[in-house]
Amino acid sequence: MAEEKRTTEERKKECVRILLNNYPRYRKFVYKTYDRMGSELTRTQQMIMLALAQYGTMSMSELASKICTSNEQATRAVSKLVDNGYIERFQNRLNRRVVNIRLTASGNEMIMKAREESVKLASLGFEVLTDQDIKDLLNAVETFDRLFEKAENR
Repeated sequence: MAEEKRTTEERKKECVRILLNNYPRYRKFVYKTYDRMGSELTRTQQMIMLALAQYGTMSMSELASKICTSNEQATRAVSKLVDNGYIERFQNRLNRRVVNIRLTASGNEMIMKAREESVKLASLGFEVLTDQDIKDLLNAVETFDRLFEKAENR
């Protein structure tokens, strides 16, 4: 079907199809990074660390919502991260019933190392790309990031 003849609904469906098709690639890339680091974090713990690095301090329910898991599963995963010194828990000053969490200095260091390892890993795969391919990819992921954030915050 010619692009100009597609309806907005058809374009939306195609976007979702492409995202779903590529989701395993994104996950593999992230997990491979942590695996190469020798990290013993579970996949849920990795997602928690990444979410806290991106969004900062959160309550447990905000975290569970961000990573699409139950409060119970998030709490179990966070407990081990607290024990390992990557995350700290503290009471919310405005509502003492709410427990907030954030990365510790050690947790931030782990995320920085994971990002460095991601760059190394991507560099290996990107060797086959031309300079123009890299420019196109960067433009595409920056656009994706901006648009996906807009859709997420609707």
